[in-house]
Amino acid sequence: MKRIIVCLLLCSFAVAGVAQEKLTKLKLNKEIEVRVPASFSPMSEQEIVSRYLSNSTPIAVYGNERRTTDFGISKNATRWTMKDSEILKDFYKASILSTYNEVKFYKEELVAYNDQVFILFEFLSYFKEESENAISTKSAVNKYTYIMYGIRDGNLYVFNFNAPSNDREYWQKTVGKMMKSIKLL
Repeated sequence: MKRIIVCLLLCSFAVAGVAQEKLTKLKLNKEIEVRVPASFSPMSEQEIVSRYLSNSTPIAVYGNERRTTDFGISKNATRWTMKDSEILKDFYKASILSTYNEVKFYKEELVAYNDQVFILFEFLSYFKEESENAISTKSAVNKYTYIMYGIRDGNLYVFNFNAPSNDREYWQKTVGKMMKSIKLL
């Protein structure tokens, strides 16, 4: 009897570890519709600037309550077309590999969701600043990322989900559902 109770407890913890977040539908603008976790809220401009170093401001960034996990959407003009998908995939993979000290890819593929082709990367990354001139060394960052690139009407759309690497199993199914829900209108 004790073994059955222990098994049930262990199974319930295992299920809780990969719990699905409830998703809520958002129409971000006239071009983008997506589902995000109901527990996520929009990040302030100050939070976005502190987390995302970019020349252009994202369309939106949503994060969990502790702001350890976030989902960002950006748009930039491009001359690339989806006919260039294989070349772009190689280009973005090279960019990812050059950004981090170590990368472990789970997915790197072209996918089609809601009549739109996307370049998809799912990976764990490790980054530690290494500089001979650094006065102090920053702690290492281990991150889980699920990112998709899509091109429509001369624009590149980037959908980027980030979480601590230890939370990958918790978020993996939910982020997959989020990304499959994306509609470029």
